[in-house]
Amino acid sequence: MAPELIIGLRHGEKPANAEDDHEPIDDSGPGLDGHGEVRPSSLTLRGWQRAGALAATHVCGLLRPGAVTPPVTILVPRYDHTKRHRPYQTIESLALKLGAEPEDLCAADDIERLTTRVSGCAGTAVVCWEHDALVEFARSVSHVAPSDWPKGRFDVLWLLRADGRGGYGWQQMDQDLLPGDAAGA
Repeated sequence: MAPELIIGLRHGEKPANAEDDHEPIDDSGPGLDGHGEVRPSSLTLRGWQRAGALAATHVCGLLRPGAVTPPVTILVPRYDHTKRHRPYQTIESLALKLGAEPEDLCAADDIERLTTRVSGCAGTAVVCWEHDALVEFARSVSHVAPSDWPKGRFDVLWLLRADGRGGYGWQQMDQDLLPGDAAGA
């Protein structure tokens, strides 16, 4: 059993001080959790807007009823504070809309475990993860996946579709959800 479609997406926008809370806040503003508390591990306001747009559009139409093979499995990395971290926050509204619960399967760098879990999924798998690990994951399932995530891009999806020969093809899709999303930037 393996999914027909794997949708890989980077979490929504993060604050400038996401990796070092001593860094100053820039024009993107602070990270905010779901209660409005400032947290560097959380999404910025634009990240929350992206999360809502992804849910409202069923991930740019890819998860609309009849568009994919059910079931849909949603995977995010595990942190000490998973629900206050960007990948979970990015996909939580969509999961609620689909009646699903995101699985916080493993640490963000445990690509072997992620790959094993995804290969056991039926239907469609949505992997909302950190971009560097998404690249490693995509390359573990598709020999045509690129070796880099597009620099600075939070507005793309990577689609890995079963090729009928036991492998996966790769395609990049622009989300084009928010003003300023740059198709092909």
